[in-house]
Amino acid sequence: MAREIHKIRAEGTAYRITQDYCLDKPAPVPVEDIAMDRGILCLEAKLTGCLARLVRKGKRGIIRTHSGIREEGRKRFAIAHEMGHWFLHEAESQFFVCTAEQMRDYKGSPMEVEANLFASEFLMPTALFRPLAHDVEPRLERIKSLAATFKTSLTATGMKFVDINKHECILVLSTNKAVAWSKQQGKRSGLRIEKGMRLHPESFAFHVRLCLAFEKPFVAALAETRGGVHDELRVGTERNVSVAGEIETVRGRPVRTSIIRPDLDVDQI
Repeated sequence: MAREIHKIRAEGTAYRITQDYCLDKPAPVPVEDIAMDRGILCLEAKLTGCLARLVRKGKRGIIRTHSGIREEGRKRFAIAHEMGHWFLHEAESQFFVCTAEQMRDYKGSPMEVEANLFASEFLMPTALFRPLAHDVEPRLERIKSLAATFKTSLTATGMKFVDINKHECILVLSTNKAVAWSKQQGKRSGLRIEKGMRLHPESFAFHVRLCLAFEKPFVAALAETRGGVHDELRVGTERNVSVAGEIETVRGRPVRTSIIRPDLDVDQI
């Protein structure tokens, strides 16, 4: 049986480190400099089957990130993730190999989840992130702006934003016309967007890669679930209908969505 996830310890450790280096303004955290100061050398290498790996020997260590990572924010998160293992899991292993999927994992392996929690808090300290994200209307333009401020990936920034923002919203990434992953804050609507759900060919989400939705009708219309979405919304039919018509029928409220370019590769997000 897997052990419990120590969220407070992971985030608290990251917070203390940012305080040690007097990081008190919204700006990119000097990840590699801090790693070096703590005895960790950061290098790039051609890695197979993983995005990053950590090797520790005593108080010294090496973090290697895949040289094929094109997006700087993603590379920074990979380094911060391995630093999470360094600070949190010395007693559990001296060697970590981490994949892209694990760096989006907030439900699986406790060690990988804790490393992600550490990385998120380390790169985007809540005390600095919250004033910029809590009260604003959810828009991907806002997430892109925050990602530029903290020099973080859209994925990591979007997940942090969904956790911090006061609105109920869902962040969804789709690949090959299906949901690759989603991040939801708030469960008042009772709606679920799950990995593998196929996108309706007439839906707005069918034509974009990353979408942020915070109106219940649009969230419901993001994916076709063999009638499940319609049942959830009490629409008296199981046939596929257009998103616009579905929203109009169910709520009659305006759709609020934001998109990023539909041609982004997964490793650019």
